[in-house]
Amino acid sequence: MKSFKLTYFVLALSIFILIFSTLLGASILSKYSEINGLYKTNKLSVHMLDALSIHESSAFTMEDIKHLQQFSFKDVDLAYASEGKSLVAYENNQTQANVFGISEKYKMFHQINLKSGSFITSGNKNEMVAVVDENLAIELFNNTNIIGMYVELYSQRFKIIGVIKPDESIVQTLTDNGYGGIYIPVEHMLEYNANSRITSLEIRTVDLGTTGKNIRVMKDALTSIGKNTSDYKIIDYNNERIIVEQKVLLSIFIPGVIGFALLLITIKGSALVLYNTINSALKENYFMDALKLKYVKLSLNILEIMASLTLFYLVWETIKFNIYIPPEYIPSELIDLNFYSELYKSLVQSNIQSIGYVPTLPEMQGNILAVMQKWNLYTYIFVGLPLYYLGLKMLELNQESVVKHLLYCCVFLVLSIAISLLMLFLLKMPVAVNTKGMLVLFVFVFLSVTKKDRSFHGRDQK
Repeated sequence: MKSFKLTYFVLALSIFILIFSTLLGASILSKYSEINGLYKTNKLSVHMLDALSIHESSAFTMEDIKHLQQFSFKDVDLAYASEGKSLVAYENNQTQANVFGISEKYKMFHQINLKSGSFITSGNKNEMVAVVDENLAIELFNNTNIIGMYVELYSQRFKIIGVIKPDESIVQTLTDNGYGGIYIPVEHMLEYNANSRITSLEIRTVDLGTTGKNIRVMKDALTSIGKNTSDYKIIDYNNERIIVEQKVLLSIFIPGVIGFALLLITIKGSALVLYNTINSALKENYFMDALKLKYVKLSLNILEIMASLTLFYLVWETIKFNIYIPPEYIPSELIDLNFYSELYKSLVQSNIQSIGYVPTLPEMQGNILAVMQKWNLYTYIFVGLPLYYLGLKMLELNQESVVKHLLYCCVFLVLSIAISLLMLFLLKMPVAVNTKGMLVLFVFVFLSVTKKDRSFHGRDQK
């Protein structure tokens, strides 16, 4: 009895891991796009590697921004920002806060969900206005109904025009530094805070390819305003998203390939039965008579082979994908020791240059999501799949019909989906159902259970 319970516990747990990993992978990918605002991952960002340095040669000036908008990125949406920390006060209340000096198009590149009021636009960027997040509103005012009220920042009074709804997802929890946030026009931050500088900019990417064109264009633009490109971290989020997405595709590909093997075994078995049936009938009958005599069994075998081949094709169409390798990692020749030596040196230099670099909040969130996706894939491959096959192996010892095994698996699949959706809700992650992944997983479970059942009964008959 204990063995029976353990068998189905292992099987249920493994199916839950596979289902939850599949749904979480799609959710992470959706969240990755969500945190980057209206343009999602169709953007490129540039950040100073040493934003705290007293040297201002790598900081952007308003003249630099105007030059880029006029020449390098004409008719392309561009946002820029300055970030820092400062005391924000209201009457006798004051608290340390993250201060963001932003341009009017900042919202297009970031996840900004307003609880009330409006955001900074081209119409009000010359006014003394501010937008605060809900955390800062609670700290200073003890409520969020504060539109039209004033806060003091840099010894100036700013009128609150909007309150931002907080992101309550697990990603925000992992990257939260404990401070509230306030957004003001970047021109005022530069004017009233002598230590502030424009340290980052973002553009909407026109080219959605994977050849590195966007980064080359940005490096040329930085060179045109007299900047050293090695002083900046340049990220093409279109390419970064592809890398995150490939882990989702790989989690679909693996059970699909296993499904291929199971389908080939099924096709081989059906073809062997078909051959043996015809061969035994021909010993006592002519060919046409043999076909008439065994036409029902032969038809079923042929139908099973055709269905398996069709399923084989559909699974392949579902799981196939193009592997993406960043262009800077691809040599012009397959064996080029000098290329790999230079690549290693550039990676080491890049790591040295990045020492002390503090990523922005969206970049930190993206990094967290990338790590989550990596460990999600590892859990799927090295925990979910081995545990599932252990459950199937234990299932062979229970002499039950394949129908009963499939029924249990269907129940486990439905329960796993329900629990997984509940967990995504509790983690405040977006629900993005990976339809292809779920279908491949269902096919994989069906084929593996029926294959194990056939293997067991085949040995039993022998």
